[in-house]
Amino acid sequence: MFATTSKQSTNTNFDKEFVFPSKYYRHRQTLVINKNSTETLFQFKQQVHIASISGLGLLITTDNPMNPARYQYHVLTENVILPEGMYFNIIALANICHINLTPFGPAKPSLFPTYKEIVNPQVQPLFVINQMYTMTNTELMSGDELKLTTSEDYRLVIVDQNQVDIKINEQTEILQENMCMIIGPKQSYEIQCVQLHPARILTIYFSVENLPHHFLQQPLQLSQRVLRHLMEFVELVDLSQLSNQMENLFSDRIINHFQGVIIDLLDANSTENPDALTSKSPATSMRMNQDDKLFQDIIEHIDHNIEEDVKVSELADKFDISRSTIQNLFQTYLEQTPKQYINSLRLNRSKQLIRESTLSLTEIAEKLNFGTIQYFSRAFKNEFGMTPSAYSKSIIP
Repeated sequence: MFATTSKQSTNTNFDKEFVFPSKYYRHRQTLVINKNSTETLFQFKQQVHIASISGLGLLITTDNPMNPARYQYHVLTENVILPEGMYFNIIALANICHINLTPFGPAKPSLFPTYKEIVNPQVQPLFVINQMYTMTNTELMSGDELKLTTSEDYRLVIVDQNQVDIKINEQTEILQENMCMIIGPKQSYEIQCVQLHPARILTIYFSVENLPHHFLQQPLQLSQRVLRHLMEFVELVDLSQLSNQMENLFSDRIINHFQGVIIDLLDANSTENPDALTSKSPATSMRMNQDDKLFQDIIEHIDHNIEEDVKVSELADKFDISRSTIQNLFQTYLEQTPKQYINSLRLNRSKQLIRESTLSLTEIAEKLNFGTIQYFSRAFKNEFGMTPSAYSKSIIP
């Protein structure tokens, strides 16, 4: 799994009304958000695409502004498409963040009050990632054992395949696939593969301030959301290594993205948030009931057939379930529609083909059923902030 633009800025505050020209179908604007509280929600009649550029923002969404129980809060570290009619706003988690906001139609929103002032309790994040050192992939054969010691660094050890035993402080923990552990500084630990089949681990080395100690040296479960963010992070690191010309531009994005990964990871494993372990950690619950196994089978089918023209109706026929059941499964586990997931997967597959194949962009667009090179180019730029041709040029050593 883990193996391996130019924008016009504005000082418009997100809590102020903003108007875009209505004659265009999509109206992208870059917004600078420097407020850490709000009493206002926006509502567009159309879908809205939100993309994080830099910094950390907190996305607030609800379908009922007067019902506190209907509010949801998400750290904005990825591209998000909000459904039509959704109420939302964004506040800064740190001092400032930058986003791209693109309504899918006439761009003047309606404004609504929140049930109370929503305040980020800390202008500064609870913890801050200071530096990324390196990232390594290690394959362990049966019986292999690694004895390691941290210095001043922290390490996020992720089991990407099979399972391993980690012994630390005279205690042995079993980490299965899609589990991880954050190991603090000046710790000695051992990693051993006791299974017949090889295990693969990804280790990320970093420094951090004020990371909550009760999460250290503990088995943590990777939710589907965290897994997606990790794959994006690994790809971002790989791209930064290939593109020396853009190295300086990637450093802040890498650290910001990784900070978002850790925030979501801790949130998904927080004992103070029991809902997180059920709704945000499907990798755990997938072993617990039939619905979760069904969703995993659907995901695997899509992943294996992404170069085909996968349709929701065909998925419903294949798995003998209704379209609404599929829609509900994707909203529960991935907080997006099946079409959004399939399009995102196709676009990420296109990036892999650009990097690793000799196919032309037109051939890639045809291979992944984008229809035309023009549509492929627009979709690629909306997702990643650059055209396929610009991405192709950026990875040339």
